Amino acid sequence: MGNREWQEDSHREILAHLDWINRVNVDFVTVAIPYLLEIIKRQFPRLKVEVSTIAHVNSVARAKMFEEIEVDSIISISEERAHHQRAGLSFVCLDTP
Repeated sequence: MGNREWQEDSHREILAHLDWINRVNVDFVTVAIPYLLEIIKRQFPRLKVEVSTIAHVNSVARAKMFEEIEVDSIISISEERAHHQRAGLSFVCLDTP
């Protein structure tokens, strides 16, 4: 997002989009930015949030960080599967060739 999530106008726009997503009864959203996860969990608690592969959750410490923000699941590539299992997190595994 080019750090636009920190700008006041962009922040309002993000909240408006999230409000619409919530109102149309979307079940899950996928994010890569921890700050967005925090916003969703705080202001739209009905929404389930998963962390994208581009967040590079490739260690137990990083998985635990997202767990502390109350992520619902982590999308992972197969090489990262063991890290998420050790952290006790739910994940979707995308096998890579």
